[in-house]
Amino acid sequence: MSKAWQYQDIDTLIRGWRVSPPPPMETMEWIGIKDGFTPEQLAWDNWGLNENSIVFEIGGHNGRFTEAMLERYSPTIYFFEPAPRTFEFAKKRLGKYPNVKMFDFGLGNRNGTFDLGDASKHGGSFLSDNEPIAQAKMVDIAEFFAEHSISHVDFMQINAEGAEFFLLPHMINAGILDRVERLMLHWHSTPLIALYQSVITAKMLETHRITRAWTFQCWERRKDG
Repeated sequence: MSKAWQYQDIDTLIRGWRVSPPPPMETMEWIGIKDGFTPEQLAWDNWGLNENSIVFEIGGHNGRFTEAMLERYSPTIYFFEPAPRTFEFAKKRLGKYPNVKMFDFGLGNRNGTFDLGDASKHGGSFLSDNEPIAQAKMVDIAEFFAEHSISHVDFMQINAEGAEFFLLPHMINAGILDRVERLMLHWHSTPLIALYQSVITAKMLETHRITRAWTFQCWERRKDG
């Protein structure tokens, strides 16, 4: 794997944080799969999105979820997918929608390139060194927000195959998370990195609250945050 991103980078990003342990998960609302619907589908009716909404898809993969969002709400979607073959597959699916802005890179804590393992049309992993390996590009999310004058995001999905451990602390430190009204997050982990999840979660709870959790966590900005 590329040495551009190291676990020590997370230590640097969270240095100086003073956080309390998150509350036990049983005190939060858990919704599983029922009636054939996935957890993210169950959350759709509570997102309050429309054609004026701004949506960020960080790890858009093959575009299936993005297409469903477009058909349901018709928002403006910023779509990010760094795996080359996956991006080309998604571009064919989403090319007919004028309100999608597609970017063939990921968003993270800094600019650079990295090795993306198992980069088939179904996606790649930031944490895996499985073959085949593709070179992928990452862009600093704070720089992207500044360049594109993004002051508010109504909904953000992060399904970034491990890059969330670098992305989220940077978003917190740069004041980006404060601009996100609702967030749907899929954690990907390895034993070496799993311990950081509770620290990042605790810090996120200072400004947002978990509304649902299963494979994907659903977050919304606290009104008192």
